[in-house]
Amino acid sequence: MRRLRALYGSIGIRNAADQKRISALILGLPTLDTHSTLTVEQASKIIDQLQAVEDGYVEPVLDATGSVVGFTDAQPTNLLSEDAS
Repeated sequence: MRRLRALYGSIGIRNAADQKRISALILGLPTLDTHSTLTVEQASKIIDQLQAVEDGYVEPVLDATGSVVGFTDAQPTNLLSEDAS
């Protein structure tokens, strides 16, 4: 659970209720009462998704209130400048 909490913190989601709501979203569950009852597979799925966000491969999708409602692939950035030939 430490890795899970650390990843949530690193992407700026520190509120426990938000963490549980987002974990449920990732797992496709209506709700999640506690992280302590997660299976290894469930925890791994959440950690993989959060790691992808931290690494910049995935971006959270926010609703009008700023709540995470999903995830999408990050938009690629052009690493080559226009001046490079």
